[in-house]
This record gives sequence, C-alpha cells and structure tokens, in this order.
Amino acid sequence: MPTLILTHPGSAHADDLIACTVCSAVHGGLPIERRSPTEADLADPGTAVLDQGLRWEPALWNFDHHQDDPSVYGRCATSLLLEHLLRISPQELPEQVPWLPAFECWDARGPGALGRSHGLDMAQTISIQYDPTGMLLRDIFAAQTHIAPDQPLGQILKAMGQRLLDDIDQRRTDFALLDDRVQCVESAGLSGLLLEPLPGEDDLPKFMKEWIALRHPKIAFYITLNRRGGISLTRWGENPDLNFHRLQDRSDIRYTHPGGFLAVFQGPISEALSLIPQARVT
Repeated sequence: MPTLILTHPGSAHADDLIACTVCSAVHGGLPIERRSPTEADLADPGTAVLDQGLRWEPALWNFDHHQDDPSVYGRCATSLLLEHLLRISPQELPEQVPWLPAFECWDARGPGALGRSHGLDMAQTISIQYDPTGMLLRDIFAAQTHIAPDQPLGQILKAMGQRLLDDIDQRRTDFALLDDRVQCVESAGLSGLLLEPLPGEDDLPKFMKEWIALRHPKIAFYITLNRRGGISLTRWGENPDLNFHRLQDRSDIRYTHPGGFLAVFQGPISEALSLIPQARVT
C-alpha cells in the first residue's frame, strides 16, 4: 500500500492533479512529491508513481501513459488509476465516469483532437474548456515540490479526490432511484418527466440532469420538488415550445425565471402538469 505519491515536476495538468487527489483520498491522505522517480521508486509498491515513469504496473502503483505501448494510447493516468480502483474495464469506465472520455482526449491527444470530435476549431475548444478555478489550483499545485497531507493544500487535494469517488457512487445510486421512481408524462402534446417527492424529502438527486440526458434526451420539461419549497416546472434544454414566464401572473406561482426555463408552483405536484398548456408557446 502506498505511503507516498510521486508525480512529475514542472507544469501541472489536470491529469496528474486529479490522479494525485484520488490516490491520496483512497489511502487516507498521503504526502505528494513532485520529482522524477528513481528505479527504486518504480520498484517500490509503497510509492505511487503517477503520470510519469513510462510504466503501467498497477500492482506496483505505477500509472503512466506516455510509453510506446498501444494498450495505453489515448489513455491518461487518471483513467488507468480509476480502472484499477473501480475494478472495471476501459469500456465500462465512461458509463461510471462520463466526463472521462473528453478528459482523456484533452490530456492524451490534445485540445485539437477533442475539438475536432465536436466540430470545433482550436480557439473554440480552448474557450469552452477554460476553467479559472482549475487553472488556479493547477498553478498552486505546480509551485510545490512537497505537499504534506496535513497542510491546507494536502487536505484540499484529499477532499477533492474523496468527493470525486463519492460522486461516482452517488451517480449509481441516483440512476437506480430515478429509473425506479420517475414517471413519463404528456401534456399539450409535449413529453415530460415527473418525480413525485416522498414524505420528508427536501432535495433532488444530484445527477438528475445527467440521467435525463442519457435516458430521456428528447423530453420538453420535468416536474420535481423545489429545494426552496414548492414544485419546480423546468424546461429541458432550449425547447422553443415552452416559456414558463407566461405563468407569472398566476396567484399560485411563487416565481418564474425571466428566461422562461423555470416556474415554481405553490400547489400539489399532482396539479402541476395542468400548467403546461398555459406555458406552451406554439
């Protein structure tokens, strides 16, 4: 079991950063050193060598993808590590971790390849993928040579890795719940979904939107509880047939978003479906 994480010095990327967070979380918080590995490091299962070393040896906790090896082409250290930890095949990984294919492509083949797969040029790809939070965290990470697990940065990295792993489990749980409880409904010629809250329930499944995108991408709306009270009627995507701002003058409507994608109904969820015709534009 590793007691130390090694990753490469110099510029930091999302792959080495995320791989370090996951490895630290799995082992309860580990020191991280940003230096090149020695042969002794690579032969020691007590040292996890991530995103460097030219070796993919899970039993020794070596996870690199830069070697001339067809089995790791197009992969990244994070995906190799998650495959090992989750004990699933590369083909199953995208179902469990849907952000991973784009993450892998950006790291292993570059932003140009990712953009081409979506019909975007380089400038568009970089603009869409720009994340100031991630950039700042990578810069802070890159400035360190040693990160102790009890230092603030070490604690943040461990917490990030734990949240990522928790989200993988939560996604499975949410998908099972939604598969079981969501009702398919129709109103005014439009298809939608309804999730009736159970007594005492005051929150929505975290991965509901991801579930809809995979299971019911062609719906026009969905109806759920609202976290601040009442019932939410939400337009799915940019459907031009619905504008919930049209309900703003009703006394039983607490709020409508000016953009028309949301209304909050102060009434039983069983009556919310009857509002769809009034919000229909065409």
